[in-house]
Amino acid sequence: MHDVFLNDALDGPVAVAHYSAILLTLTEGRAYSAAEYRAWMREAGLEPGEVVPTLVHCGVLPARKPGQPSR
Repeated sequence: MHDVFLNDALDGPVAVAHYSAILLTLTEGRAYSAAEYRAWMREAGLEPGEVVPTLVHCGVLPARKPGQPSR
């Protein structure tokens, strides 16, 4: 998953919280925390990893099927 991630309290970082408010206003969507994504991944039978920061405020949250080797 490559996205911006709110913190677990859903109140920051400030730039991502502002972006989330804009998404809510324009699209009825919002930004999510890595904890929320991890819960959904586990529900889908995946093993989530740790967020790897990319550019600006984004990151990659990897997941894999249980029993599959890590890359």
